[in-house]
Amino acid sequence: MHFVNSLPDNEEDCYELEHLEISRGAHHGLTDDDLAYVLPYCPHIETALLSGIPDLSDRTFVLLATTASSLRRVDVSYCTEVTDVAIFELAANAPRLESIKLNGVSGLADPSVSVLASSLSHLIDLELCELPLLTAASVRDIWTLCRTLRRLKLASCPKLTDKAFPHLAEADMETDYGPPSRPPTWLDALPLLILPRTHILSDLRLLDLGHCAHLTDAAVAGVLVHAPYISHLTLSSCTQLTNASASAIATLGTNLVVLALSRVPLLTDRGILAITQTCSRLRSVDVSFDTRLTDLAATELGALPHIRRLVLVGLPRLTDNTLLFLAEHAPELTRLHIAHCPALSLPGLHVALRKLPRLEHLGVSGVPALERAGVARFSEPPPEDYDERAVGIFRVFQGGNIARLRRFLDKEETRKREAERRCIIFVPREDDSDELY
Repeated sequence: MHFVNSLPDNEEDCYELEHLEISRGAHHGLTDDDLAYVLPYCPHIETALLSGIPDLSDRTFVLLATTASSLRRVDVSYCTEVTDVAIFELAANAPRLESIKLNGVSGLADPSVSVLASSLSHLIDLELCELPLLTAASVRDIWTLCRTLRRLKLASCPKLTDKAFPHLAEADMETDYGPPSRPPTWLDALPLLILPRTHILSDLRLLDLGHCAHLTDAAVAGVLVHAPYISHLTLSSCTQLTNASASAIATLGTNLVVLALSRVPLLTDRGILAITQTCSRLRSVDVSFDTRLTDLAATELGALPHIRRLVLVGLPRLTDNTLLFLAEHAPELTRLHIAHCPALSLPGLHVALRKLPRLEHLGVSGVPALERAGVARFSEPPPEDYDERAVGIFRVFQGGNIARLRRFLDKEETRKREAERRCIIFVPREDDSDELY
């Protein structure tokens, strides 16, 4: 029996409850006390998604762990009252657990993560994002012990360094993690994690290391040697990475399907070319705000045969050459994000709209050419907190509005040609009329 944003109100329903989901943002009014009242009567829960109870306490979490011995999936993301104590109980009492999500549980530290890795080495899905206390000491245990993982998320953990990840045996160089005057900490003294070449996480398909600012090329290379079958990879905002990481990513070859490499300022066209030469099955790529990239990188990505989603936001060197290339070589594109690329023009965008029949989402906010009168009425409304003066105009077109924008620009092109034929000064209009005046 499944309950979503509600709790059973009789003993029979409690006994049969298998799936319990309390969602964040839903107006259910449930509290920690409400949950604690029913859990002792729910021994058969297999899935407990409880991120919608922000005041979830260790008391209630321990009740869940000790009552429901068949637990397989647990999500207590952003339940900030949960501590290591509750995680210890979960690891000891839920031997069948396959998936656990602890994102944003800010009080969790290394001991609980190490206990999970050692007690539940059969985990399939592990999410540990936004944990400010997490360090290399426990993450190393994940790589060593959890060989069955399919999904691993470690994004936005500010203390993670290269010492948290496998290294190649040849990489003997040490990295300086602080100014020379600072005495080394015990974390600095950790040796590099060198695993045998035969130690392969053959099931790992999704890896998210976004916003781990201390990550370097050496760690990326080591990780991808021991996880060579990754299909979804996120390294966004790993600001120390260079083209060497792109070369390591290229070793994933046709396994790689989704790649997020935004805000990697040292990445250049050469790195993108290395990736596109081998990763021919890429379907979605995000290289936003990689400001060294030019039309060369964008067109290489557009030439990928399976590309469906392309995010090229904040690339000041991008020109209409990219739009014209995409129009001819990427007819299967469904989502294109080219916001904050100031050199793009409205005629270039018009050509792309004509040649991309499957386009469902087009983001061109912050492009001055889109200030053209009459275009705004086809755009989605901006969010309530959007500050146009700070970040530029908001222009996002979706669904049928893309076709309407295309028709509007087609009519304008027709009127412009007619004006030229009749030697009349062309004046842009805001409406859909075909009249010259």
